Amino acid sequence: MAPAVVFYTSGYRWNPKKNAIERNGTLIVDTVPSGASIKLNGKTIPETTPITLQNMAPGSYKIELELKDHHPWSKTLWVEPERVTFASGVYLWPVNEPEYLGQSDATDLFGEANASSAFLIAKSNTNLTSIRLLDGKTSKSDQQIDIKENIEIFEVEWNPINPSQALVHGHTSSTVSVWLINFEDISANKLPPGNYHWQGRELIGYTDEYKLTISRDQTVSRENKAASVKDELNDYKLLELPQSTGLILTKGENAEEGSILPVGSWSFWSISNETIILRDQNKWLWIDTAQNPASISQAYGDWLNAVSVKKNIKYAFKHNNEAWIWQENNPELIYRQSDPLVGVAWHAQGRDLAVAGKNEVIMFNLDSRDGRYKTTLAQFDNLQAITILQDAIYIIGQKQNQQGLWKLDLTAKKQNAIRPLSNLGL
Repeated sequence: MAPAVVFYTSGYRWNPKKNAIERNGTLIVDTVPSGASIKLNGKTIPETTPITLQNMAPGSYKIELELKDHHPWSKTLWVEPERVTFASGVYLWPVNEPEYLGQSDATDLFGEANASSAFLIAKSNTNLTSIRLLDGKTSKSDQQIDIKENIEIFEVEWNPINPSQALVHGHTSSTVSVWLINFEDISANKLPPGNYHWQGRELIGYTDEYKLTISRDQTVSRENKAASVKDELNDYKLLELPQSTGLILTKGENAEEGSILPVGSWSFWSISNETIILRDQNKWLWIDTAQNPASISQAYGDWLNAVSVKKNIKYAFKHNNEAWIWQENNPELIYRQSDPLVGVAWHAQGRDLAVAGKNEVIMFNLDSRDGRYKTTLAQFDNLQAITILQDAIYIIGQKQNQQGLWKLDLTAKKQNAIRPLSNLGL
């Protein structure tokens, strides 16, 4: 009996399906919030999350998680011998009804993950575009900047150091214009056509003739730039060379070699670690400079929604009726439907992505094992835009004949306990 006891306590079991002895595995299940009940292959276990289940026979397990007043979650995962299988960091989204914040003439929302505020875009007439600052803590939009032009805004770039400043890109008539928005002094300044980037506390721009430097107090200085330089960011340059069909990406002041890019009017969008993102309207390039030669992948879509996870940045974007994520060079399709999508927005932890269609808001868990689990969080008569701020989804849309701004909390609402009169001495 001694060898059998040693084998058993070491996690070895007889597998009748394989007609062999093999070592068991471990399953770790954890949810946010905790306390969810667990079913394994249809059988409820007495423990709740978080839990570490050891000595589990290898094989597939359907894991079902349930918590009162929350949407359920389920997935089939494979437990392997001598390995740990994780179902951790699973968000169970509360069953909440959207809260109506009031009527609004806003037609678009622009926000980014981990931010505390967003832009509400409204047009009162054909010659006036209003930008309102939506505060994620108060859910109010008391500050407003009016621009006396009809702008179809397609992208907003916030100053990473000063969130009250942003670059707004939009179509005016048949041209693309860039505006510097500053909510510290409630101002909007139209910039000369060119490529602009935040660098520290300054805004650097490259026009056809000049390099512009705009300081925090909006003082502008300019200097001549080399005719071959189309754009520049950090140590990298995009060069236009004679008899070249594409731009050349170089690094350093005296670069003797560079990478020839696909044909396009590319400009820098971001540089993070060894990853460079370039854009040409709705075309995007991901360049991984860690490889030699640098690897390049291309995608098509609206402006990129970025989220930073453990110093790594990944992106989400929509393209017509498709939602995509972009990480580790290769774009990956998350969701496709027949009608065009309204928007995508990251949850702050980067594990889940909100996708809005014309009538519903869906949250996708991005764990690809056994398919990505989706949860329908809200239904609307008509949706126009979404963003996520401070653990809430803000929505422009119509529901039950009420058109305006809505808020959908992503955390469970606390119930106010009512004490019996007898406990109050009455």
